[in-house]
Amino acid sequence: MDEDGEQLTTEIVGYLKTNSSREQQNSFIKDYAPDHPEKKKFKTLSLREACNKIAHTKISSTGFFVNNDRHDVILCGNYQGRNWIAVINILKFATCVQGLPEIERPNTFGIFDE
Repeated sequence: MDEDGEQLTTEIVGYLKTNSSREQQNSFIKDYAPDHPEKKKFKTLSLREACNKIAHTKISSTGFFVNNDRHDVILCGNYQGRNWIAVINILKFATCVQGLPEIERPNTFGIFDE
């Protein structure tokens, strides 16, 4: 991994399907399981892309799946007129975020804390 965590931001933490109908989004949330047959049509989702989907999800269109081995959140949204579905494995997501390098950030006055 390089200094700014580039390798971790490209780590696969889920799956994404674009160009889905609203009905497909609702059905996928309702019927989701890790081996859902529709998931074969999804592409991989990196940590960076997952953060973007979290920021732009339609809150009323979310779901989750939890068992002993899986902790998945299902998010739906729309980008430029195209509906999308994202499945994010929360355990993989959290592991990647925790592995990101710490960086100094200025406080609200633009001066670094000591």
